[in-house]
Amino acid sequence: MEQLRFKDDSGNHYPEWNKNKISEVGFLKTSSIDKLIHQNEEVLNLVNYMDVYKQKEVSNKTVKNMPLTSANKNQISQNNLKKGDVLFTPSSETKRDIGHTLSIKEDIENAVYSYHLMRFRPNIEFDPNFLNYVFKTKKSYFQLSQFAQGLTRYTLSIKNLNKLEFNYPNSIKEQEKIGNYFSNLDKIINNKSRQLDLLELYKKDMLYKIFNQKIRFKDDNGNDYPEWSEEKVEKYILIFPKTKNPASLGSDKGKFRFFTSSIDKEQYIDESLFNGDYIIIGDGGVANFIHYIGEFNVSDHCWVANFRNMNNGFVKNYFEYKKKYINDQLFQGTGLKNLSRKLFLNFKIPFCKIDEQDKIANTFFKIDSDLLNLRDSLKSMNNLKKDMLEKMF
Repeated sequence: MEQLRFKDDSGNHYPEWNKNKISEVGFLKTSSIDKLIHQNEEVLNLVNYMDVYKQKEVSNKTVKNMPLTSANKNQISQNNLKKGDVLFTPSSETKRDIGHTLSIKEDIENAVYSYHLMRFRPNIEFDPNFLNYVFKTKKSYFQLSQFAQGLTRYTLSIKNLNKLEFNYPNSIKEQEKIGNYFSNLDKIINNKSRQLDLLELYKKDMLYKIFNQKIRFKDDNGNDYPEWSEEKVEKYILIFPKTKNPASLGSDKGKFRFFTSSIDKEQYIDESLFNGDYIIIGDGGVANFIHYIGEFNVSDHCWVANFRNMNNGFVKNYFEYKKKYINDQLFQGTGLKNLSRKLFLNFKIPFCKIDEQDKIANTFFKIDSDLLNLRDSLKSMNNLKKDMLEKMF
């Protein structure tokens, strides 16, 4: 049962929705077209698996930038793309990642789809925008994961994919409203994603320019600061004893932040061990550096450090700038590598007047704050989309 419904322009409810298997409202078609160009065949553009997986727009404008292939007259007739078609990804390394879909919004000229995709073509009228979202729900993905077969790679057969059930409005007007709602939501999400990408590139550029001294700050009187020097980490660092906390102690809820060697997931714990201004260094796998002020706790694969007579934010950003070098040169071991304490202590870092360090740290603090706000906003919008997909369908 749909938890949310649009109303018509007069404020009345639309008719009840239908429920069908896709075989009852259209047909599926595989393809035999590969990425090769053969003699005596027509050259066309090819829509590939990754175009669907990455949700790239497929239009007469964008398809011209897609790879070229060739096809015979029968393949072109059988594997063309028309308005209202839906492309499925029928294979994946895991069951959970199978069945990504992308709808076609207009008749596409001089293009076909590859043998890594499957096409659904409705035989009744649907709004193409609506079709772009109706199969992106937990209900659909659960069904597809149950239909998938395989051992090392999972696939969907036409027979099984034909069993996929979905709900849809009888009214094209209601379909249009649903499609437009999610399409506008995607535009906001994509815009925020572009902003995030640009800001990340800007920070990367600023790290390079500042730590190569192509950009220099001036003091409060407008004068140049003294030249920088280089010192070994061991001259300034104070490393606290490691905890014995396994990473599994972290959870989604708790009073204090809990840091592990990975920064992929924000975790919490109810007991803090540290309170102040510190750099947290993940020493397992790859280098991760966090500058944190406040109460927190860490797992046994983290170093907690403080740099005497230096701004920890300045030092953390230099480590971030040199992250690739640190990963490649200072991590040792077979299998899961670990940060070598000896090599790290001998690693050289820049040293400049504390006032200049403060200005540099504040510059990156502002950038990081904007990045955090954008990531939080993007996360909220994606969560809203997921929630609305479940309630709408």
